[in-house]
Amino acid sequence: MDFEGIVKRNHPELEVRTFDRIMGGWASDTFDINGEWIFRFPRLATHKFDLRKEIRLLPTLAKALSVRIPDFEIIN
Repeated sequence: MDFEGIVKRNHPELEVRTFDRIMGGWASDTFDINGEWIFRFPRLATHKFDLRKEIRLLPTLAKALSVRIPDFEIIN
C-alpha cells in the first residue's frame, strides 16, 4: 500500500521531506514523517476499531499517569 501517497493526498498541508517506517506493532503500519509526526495505519478493520478505542482512552490516561502519552492531532 502507498502510505506516503495517502498522507500526501489527505494532508497536502504537510510538506513530506522524510517518510520512514517504524518497526513494531502487530496491528498497525507506523511511519515517522519529517521527525515531527507519527502516522499509524491499522492493518485490519478490527485494528481500526481498537485504534479508535485507544484514541478515546489515552486522554484519560494522560491525566492519571506521569509518563508522556501520545496526543492524537490528526484523525481520519
